[in-house]
Amino acid sequence: MARVLCVSLVAMLVLGIVASVAFAQQKRPISKETFERMIQNQPLILEGNITEVNVRLMTPKELGGRNSTVHIAVTEVIMKIRKIVAGEYDGDEIRIVLPEGKTKDITTGPADYGIMKFNVGDHAVVALKLNSEGSGVNILDRGERIFRVEGSSLIPYREELYLAVDKPLEVMAKKAKERELPEIFKASDLVCTGTVTELRDLDSPLRRFIVSIDETLKGKAEKSEIAVEMSDIFLPSKLQAPGFRVMLFLKKQGTGYRPVAGVNGYYVMDGERLTRGHSTPVKTTASQLKSTIKMWKEVER
Repeated sequence: MARVLCVSLVAMLVLGIVASVAFAQQKRPISKETFERMIQNQPLILEGNITEVNVRLMTPKELGGRNSTVHIAVTEVIMKIRKIVAGEYDGDEIRIVLPEGKTKDITTGPADYGIMKFNVGDHAVVALKLNSEGSGVNILDRGERIFRVEGSSLIPYREELYLAVDKPLEVMAKKAKERELPEIFKASDLVCTGTVTELRDLDSPLRRFIVSIDETLKGKAEKSEIAVEMSDIFLPSKLQAPGFRVMLFLKKQGTGYRPVAGVNGYYVMDGERLTRGHSTPVKTTASQLKSTIKMWKEVER
């Protein structure tokens, strides 16, 4: 009897190990390409410590979505900021809302994933766009954009995922450095301002802008009108018609050009006001940036 019980326990242990291995193998990787694209393109990347976690009820209307009074459970994370990895932010803490959570009566979350679990004191990294839905709330709707820092590793809070990147903190620092304006200027073959006169294949991955140059700040274009490839660059969803002015930091590519460091080489100009390609406002004005560029050119000489 004891022998049968022992064999049964061993069999159960083996089955448990097999099940654990199978579960680990089912985890979906976040590739290096996806991770680098996130660091390059997300408007704001912060590193800090979680100081508060609350689960509460909100309506989709409060989140900037449908005009609905039906409440859903959300998780509110307060983070004390250690470091701004990339982007601009005023303040030493940030409130982030994730549209998933569990209260006594309501559970909200994606169908294929478990609800993410956060702990006070966690050292974390998050990439997001401030006030993304225009409701005043900083919504993080992509679970693969928040990580727990463990030593030199980044662990996705979404338990069904893992980050397939060696030395992720070093990769993050390198990609964040590449999107800084001095680095973008150094890497540019052409820096100019102009007017977008034509939007080509806007619904295609190979979309292009035709830009009429009115001021050249670095380099020299062969023609006064250039083609700029805008594939894989985040653009405002309301972009429908040409006629807007831009400031571009460009790399020569074939017969045309491509913005340096993705969206970070593409600015829309509204008078003195500058916004990055995904409608993220920046503190520097157009005149201030032009003056800075002149200084950088003198340094290069």
